[in-house]
Amino acid sequence: MPTINVRGIDFFYQESGNGTPILLIHGAAGDADVWSSVFGSLARHHRVISYDRRAHTRSKATPPPPAENYSTHGEDAGALLRALAAAPAIVVGWSGGGLAALHLASRQPDLVTSL
Repeated sequence: MPTINVRGIDFFYQESGNGTPILLIHGAAGDADVWSSVFGSLARHHRVISYDRRAHTRSKATPPPPAENYSTHGEDAGALLRALAAAPAIVVGWSGGGLAALHLASRQPDLVTSL
C-alpha cells in the first residue's frame, strides 16, 4: 500500500502511466477506489494519480488534522502534487472532491492546467 507523508498525514495513493498528470479527487463518501473504472483507461496516455483524502479509508493523520474543510482538502491536493512532482496537472473532482479541486485551482493556479 503506497503512502506518502504530506502535511503530517500519511496519504494512501495510487498512480500509473506516463504523460500529462491527472489528479483524481474523490467525494465525501468514497476513496481512491471510486475511480477504478476509469483509472486504467486514463493511464494509457497520462500519469494518473488518485488518493484517499485525509481521514478517508487508508489515509491517516498524526497528530489529528485541523478542522476539515474543502480549503484544507485543496491544500492537501496541492501539497500532494508537489511531493509527487506531478504539477501542473489536470484535476478531476467528483462531488466534494470537485470543491477541493476548485479550492486548489483558485489558490494555487500554477499547479492546475484544467479542471
